[in-house]
Amino acid sequence: EFERGTKQGLEAVARLESADDPEATGFGWITLGTNYLGAGDCHPALEAFSRASTIGEASGCARVQAMGLAFSGMLRSACMGELDQGLAVCRRAIRIAPDPYSTFYSHLAFVRAVAVVASLPGDPGPPIVDDAFRASVAALEIYADGLQAPALEPWSGLAMAALAEGHL
Repeated sequence: EFERGTKQGLEAVARLESADDPEATGFGWITLGTNYLGAGDCHPALEAFSRASTIGEASGCARVQAMGLAFSGMLRSACMGELDQGLAVCRRAIRIAPDPYSTFYSHLAFVRAVAVVASLPGDPGPPIVDDAFRASVAALEIYADGLQAPALEPWSGLAMAALAEGHL
């Protein structure tokens, strides 16, 4: 159903682009990007996530900017082989995430990106399990316990899955 989701996502962003709501528009682009990613279309997904991040930055909506960066960073590291760039983008998302929702996804993206890089054969270069990684794991442990933000408690299982990935 990703094809249908992509078609609807394209229609949604076309409508949202004409509205005066940069946050909704940015999230429209993020949703479109996740549909592209689910279909295995990495380059259009990256374009959509980058578009969301740009909209967030231009409008001062740090939540949209951080979410676009988090998904971009994870995609670059995990799917496109752009390891250093992807990890740097994830770190930036963590630094600017303004609320529990975008913070959760920023840490999740970083742990997943590190897990993928660490699982690749050969030398990944400089140590990637560093203080930033340990801080993201610690943040996800809090989310997994449902203590950080009650509104995110239903996603404690997703946090737990990311923690499992982080220990690969």
